[in-house]
Amino acid sequence: MILTACILIFLAVGLAVMGVALERRAAGVRALSDRLKRYGGGARELPELEIERDRRYSAMPWFDQLLRGLNVGPRIELLLYQAGMTMRAGVLVLLIATFAMSGYFLAFLTFHRLPPALLGLALLAPMPYLFVLYRKHA
Repeated sequence: MILTACILIFLAVGLAVMGVALERRAAGVRALSDRLKRYGGGARELPELEIERDRRYSAMPWFDQLLRGLNVGPRIELLLYQAGMTMRAGVLVLLIATFAMSGYFLAFLTFHRLPPALLGLALLAPMPYLFVLYRKHA
């Protein structure tokens, strides 16, 4: 049982680190692109380009395909847009999963029983989603 808990904690931390790294990398790429445009864009005129919105739900291709397959990406993306938040739908789903695992492990490690652990999971899992709903209605 302890080995299973350790493996699940390792997976949760690994997913969180990977999500943060991918989010920071995307911000760095945007900043570098803006700097390059600022320094090199004034010398010559470029043809007018059509701008298309990035339709990815996650920076991880496999997770993007999963969100598209489950057909929850567009609804979550619309909710995040209405809330005025700039995160992708995949980040919100990973936050929900992280909060759920954290609630489960904290309750299980505190009470050493399954029912309180499931209650902790049920209480903490919807917290990121409820925060987005709060921001939408604020």
